[in-house]
Amino acid sequence: MKSNFLFIFAFLLFMQCNSQKTKKSFKQSTTFENIEKLKGKWYNTLLKVQKNGTETNLKMECQGKSYWEIAETDGRHNLIKHFATGKNCTLHEIKTGGLNFTNGNLNYTENDIRKSETLQKLSDKQFKISEKSFLNGESILVENYYEKK
Repeated sequence: MKSNFLFIFAFLLFMQCNSQKTKKSFKQSTTFENIEKLKGKWYNTLLKVQKNGTETNLKMECQGKSYWEIAETDGRHNLIKHFATGKNCTLHEIKTGGLNFTNGNLNYTENDIRKSETLQKLSDKQFKISEKSFLNGESILVENYYEKK
């Protein structure tokens, strides 16, 4: 009886000590660490629109041909937006200036307008940009998904 009691006490003590061990969490960051992680070509793969609680995936005519290119030239980072439009998916370029990346925001100048895009990291090779807008007087949420290839 005494040995059973001692065994139960040792077992309970062991269980109590194990429950106090710290668990490591590997929660993925929701932002990129720096602009170096963003270098390369990021293709627009999906466009989602949310209106009145309904989510719609929009199929773009030139799906997968439009992309953002982030590169470094002479120690400065540049963003060039490539848009495919029209029947033949003709590519057009928009060059930007003053590119920097701070606190998850990609800041740049496009046609004399200062822009700031908040990137939400989905993985090391995917991010999305969410933007609130209005359509026919109603609030909508537009989400652009990008993938590095």
